[in-house]
Amino acid sequence: MTTDGAEDAVARALARLARVPGQAAVAARWQAEWAALQVPPEPRIVVTGDAKAGRSTLLNHILGRPLLRTAVRACTPVPVTVFADGWRLTEVPPGVAADPGDGRVLVVDLRQPLPRRSRVVADGGGPSVVVLTKADRARADAVLSHDVEAELVEAVQEAERRARRRCAGPLVDVVVCDARDAQAVPEVVWPRVRDALSSEVVRRAVARREAVRRRWRAAVEAALAVETGRHWPPELPVAPAARRVAQAALTAAMATLALDRDAWLAGVSVVESHAALEQRLDGVSDALLALLRAATDRAADAGGRAWAQEVNTLRAGVDAAWLHHTGVAPHGDGPPVRPPTAARDFGGQRHASDGAAKVRAAGSGLLPGLARLRRVSVRRGSVADTWRAVTAELETDLGAALWDDVSRWEAALRTAAADHVAWREAQGRDALLAAARARSEALVEVARVRAVLRGDPVDVESPSARRL
Repeated sequence: MTTDGAEDAVARALARLARVPGQAAVAARWQAEWAALQVPPEPRIVVTGDAKAGRSTLLNHILGRPLLRTAVRACTPVPVTVFADGWRLTEVPPGVAADPGDGRVLVVDLRQPLPRRSRVVADGGGPSVVVLTKADRARADAVLSHDVEAELVEAVQEAERRARRRCAGPLVDVVVCDARDAQAVPEVVWPRVRDALSSEVVRRAVARREAVRRRWRAAVEAALAVETGRHWPPELPVAPAARRVAQAALTAAMATLALDRDAWLAGVSVVESHAALEQRLDGVSDALLALLRAATDRAADAGGRAWAQEVNTLRAGVDAAWLHHTGVAPHGDGPPVRPPTAARDFGGQRHASDGAAKVRAAGSGLLPGLARLRRVSVRRGSVADTWRAVTAELETDLGAALWDDVSRWEAALRTAAADHVAWREAQGRDALLAAARARSEALVEVARVRAVLRGDPVDVESPSARRL
C-alpha cells in the first residue's frame, strides 16, 4: 500500500467508523486530527548565535519587514518564531535551552570567536550553516593591515574550522555577509542558506511528520482496543463499597461506645459514699453489657443504612452498563434484596464479664473486707482508671471484629449485584440479543479500522474485509 493509498484508506476507515453507533463523536475528532496531519510539514530551523551577532537583523531582511527589534542594548530575550517560504525559523537567544530543529543557522560575528557550546542550541545531528556577519566592519577594522582581504579569508577559515569541531551533524556551508544589507540577504544569503539546508531538513521534517503519524495511528488503535473491550456484565467496585460499609458501622460503634463510657464515668465522679460506690460496682457488669449492646446495635443500624445505599449505587451501575450495552433504557426496580448474614459473635459477653471483674477488684482493693477503710475518692479514682482501661480494650476488640465484617458485607453486596444482573438479563433478554448482534456488526467495523491503522493490506470498502 503506497503512502497516499494508506492515507486515503485511513480517511475512508474513519468515515466508516463515524457511522458506527456510539462512535460518531470520537470518529469526528479523529478525522479532524488526521486531516491536520496531512498538511505538508514545515522544516524547523533554529537561528542561534552569540549576543549582538545580528540574528534579528538577518531575520528581518529575510522577512522583508522590520518585525524583530534590532540595534538595542539588550539582545532578544526569549525565543521568537517567524515563517518564511514555508519554513519555520526560531531565533533562540544565547544561553536559552531549546529543542534542536531539523536544521540550524549559526550566526557569528566575523570579528569574534564562536560562542561557547552552552550558549548556542545543539544541532541534534542535523545540518548547520554558519553565517558570518559584519564583514564590512571586519574589513574596516583591518585598515592597517597590508592585505585586508587575506586577513578576512584567514578569519573565515578559522571560523569554519572551529565550527566544524562544534557540529555533531554536517556543516553544509559557510556564508559571509553583512546582515544589514537589505538587498543581499533576501536575494543572495537566504537562497544560499535555504539551498544548502533544503534536502536534509525536508527529509528530517518528513520523517518527523511520519513518526507523529505512526504514534497517532498507534494511539487510535489502542483506544479502539479499549473501547471494544467492554463486556457484559460489568465489573463493579464491590470491595471498596464493602469497606465503606464497614467503616460506617465502625464509626457509629466507636462514637456510641465513647459517649456511654463517659456517661458512666460521670455517674461515678459524683459518688460521695461507700454504699453508693458499691451499688455502682454491683451493676458494672450490666453497664458493660449495655454499653457493648448499644455500640453493636448502632453499628448494625449504620452498617445497614450504608449497605442499602451501596446496593442502590451498584444497581445504578448495572443499569448504566445495561443502557450502554443494549441502548435500551432499563425499567423496574429489580428483585428484592437479600439481607446480609448475621454478624459473627466475637465474644463480647465474655469480654464484658472479665472487664467487670477487673473494675470490681479495683474498687475493693487488696483486702476486700477492709475496702471501706479507704477513702471514697481513692476507690473512685481506682474504679475510673480501671474502667477506662477495660473500655479501651473492649473498643479495640469491637473495632477489630467490626472491620473483620468487611468480608460479610462484600459477600452480601456481591450477591445483591449478581441478583440484579440476572434479573436485568431476564427482563430484557430480547434487547440483549439484539444489542449483541448490533455490537458484533460494530466490532467488525472497528476491526477493519484497526487493521487499516496497523497498515494491514485491507480494502475497507470490500465485503471481504468482514472476515476480520
